[in-house]
Amino acid sequence: MTNVRIGHLNFDIYLIFGIGYWDFLFILGIIRNMKVAILGAGFAGLTAANELIKQGHEVHIFEKSEQSGGAAGGFKRPGWDWYVDYAYHHWFTSDHAILNLCKEIGFTKNMVLHPITATAYPIDAETINQDTNTEQLFEEFIGTNVRSYKLDSPIDLLKFDRISPVDRLRTGIMLALLKFGPALDTYHTTAAYTFLKQWMGTRSWEVLWEPLFKHKFDKYQKDINTMFFWARTKRTAALAYPEGGYQELANHFSGLLQQHGVKFHYKSEILELRKSSDTKPRFILKGSELLRFGTSMTFDAVVSTLPSPVLLKIEKDVLPEMYHKQLTKIQYLGAQTVIYETKKPVLPHTYWLSIALPQSPWMVAVQHTNFVHPRYFNNHHILYMATYTNKPLSENIWKKECPDILWQRSVFIPYAQPLYTTEYYKYMPQTTTPVPGLYIANMERTYPYDRGTNHAVRVGKQAAEAVEKNSAEERT
Repeated sequence: MTNVRIGHLNFDIYLIFGIGYWDFLFILGIIRNMKVAILGAGFAGLTAANELIKQGHEVHIFEKSEQSGGAAGGFKRPGWDWYVDYAYHHWFTSDHAILNLCKEIGFTKNMVLHPITATAYPIDAETINQDTNTEQLFEEFIGTNVRSYKLDSPIDLLKFDRISPVDRLRTGIMLALLKFGPALDTYHTTAAYTFLKQWMGTRSWEVLWEPLFKHKFDKYQKDINTMFFWARTKRTAALAYPEGGYQELANHFSGLLQQHGVKFHYKSEILELRKSSDTKPRFILKGSELLRFGTSMTFDAVVSTLPSPVLLKIEKDVLPEMYHKQLTKIQYLGAQTVIYETKKPVLPHTYWLSIALPQSPWMVAVQHTNFVHPRYFNNHHILYMATYTNKPLSENIWKKECPDILWQRSVFIPYAQPLYTTEYYKYMPQTTTPVPGLYIANMERTYPYDRGTNHAVRVGKQAAEAVEKNSAEERT
């Protein structure tokens, strides 16, 4: 028995005589078949397509690259059995949206582990002891006179001797209140800098949080709101990862969508979005000669997963002036990631090492093969060095000459992190824009949570629900 939703009605259908789901809907002839364009084949776009195709709409996905996955995409090298993501990714076991989607689409090959995370701090040369990392490869990437502190648990925090016992206690209590407490309206407009100093103590801010905020947000560090920090306290220590890598999951998902009728247009960058001159709201998309059906196509609705700065470049007199001005206030940081394949691990045991070193150009080191086994990468080790920046780092900074380094690659993502400032909540885009038929499902909609595939799934579903709601209203 299959439950099929048509409009606002539900029917239990016994599928007999070989008649399938889509055959039944076609025979019934009551589907409102809208033609919907989705800009971007990341997980938000794929999820929106998945929901819309269930409703019987004609769905086209336009993607400028040659594969699906978006910023979560990856690649393989000779000898690798699994993909490596262009930028480090993982799920938290509380990421129910993506984990439930995996079950829905039959991708159940997900591993769950509890890897070690730590933070690297500078120490004076005379205080070096047996706990200090002195491995040559570690020094090559992280530096000398460095000590790593585990900060995974309340016990770890109580042992953290770089702040006073009183500040440790204040910090622990406030972290617990944030983790288990609700989101307060004041968090939207209060700077995390102000909040953390007030409630955890100045020393706690200077030692624990300021180095991380500075590396991640640079000159914007004191503009980021408390809601962003509140959302990050909701994470779990246990992590999950799709077997084969995120690209394996994206390939599985997009292949399934193609089987159900979604039309993918890879290597198809959209250059213009215009309104049609028809009386009904329709949109004309123009792109390169690589578009499957010529250089332009017309659609009843458009779901954009593009960052607002990119959407503003391609839209031609579609958005009202006030809304256009609203979106121009959204700022992004880019992400610089360098991937290294090495003979031995740079971080012997740690998976995630936040870098609180004032002179380091890096925000984090992620030893991927302390989470995913090296056997999937020719028994070599994969390390990410990463930071946020609006300019790619010079090769002089990231390129390494070392016998233990087998291969290295720089990846720069220009729109990686929206800036959740104390003003952000006032001008963040909603799913439904002022333009009938135009919807937004980009990472700006994941607020207050950090970018990631879990929240991409959530905003993709929201966009599909909005499209279907407006379609149903038109039918009635």
